Amino acid sequence: MLLAPKFSGKLPYGAFELKVAYQNNMLLATIITASAVGLIWLSIFIYQKATYIEATEIPVVMIESIMDLGPPPTIVKKPPQIEISTQKIAQPKVGIPKPVADDEITEDVVLATKEELADINVSDLDFGNDGDARIEIRNEILPDRTAFVKREIEPAFIERVSPVYPELAKRAGLEGVVWVQVLVDKTGKVRDVKIGKASGANAGFEQAAIDAAWKCKFSPAIQNGRPIAVWASFPFRFTLKAAGG
Repeated sequence: MLLAPKFSGKLPYGAFELKVAYQNNMLLATIITASAVGLIWLSIFIYQKATYIEATEIPVVMIESIMDLGPPPTIVKKPPQIEISTQKIAQPKVGIPKPVADDEITEDVVLATKEELADINVSDLDFGNDGDARIEIRNEILPDRTAFVKREIEPAFIERVSPVYPELAKRAGLEGVVWVQVLVDKTGKVRDVKIGKASGANAGFEQAAIDAAWKCKFSPAIQNGRPIAVWASFPFRFTLKAAGG
């Protein structure tokens, strides 16, 4: 037989307190939320008032016909307006040429043009004992060593200088052949010397060949009847028989 629990006449613990606390918390949350929203709107209102710029009224122009539009802007460029100063320019106080008698003129002075100055080769400056430079102007473009230049007539020796046989190579009984490449300009002058193929003996043959090549004289190469600058190759042979003879 089950017995029903006795009713003590008291409410279960915590039910009433939770209801009262819930209502108070709900009211407090509502007040806080409403205050925050009102503060945000108030801030927005104050910011708009502070940054408000009164709009200016734009005048309205009524056009009744196309004639009221006026002429269109021109598309022709006007020449620039140059203002001419009427102020008198003072003449320089120094550097004014003064006429002299003809018998006082020592020599004629010829000034080089821009084209001639551009063709001046610094390596052609010849400084004499007095320090004055004699400038030789060449209207010539020197070719690169690797570039092929077409010519009808090859450069030819006018004077071929034999190289000096290196003393150490002579004592050691060494022989060899050195191929040199020489840049001969349109006047036949040697402008540059390079080693085309070394002897491989490492006995000083290469430097001796270079020194001799610089002293050689050539007739220039010819193309279309005109002299041109080209690279030419030729060998220097170092033999003990030739050196002894």
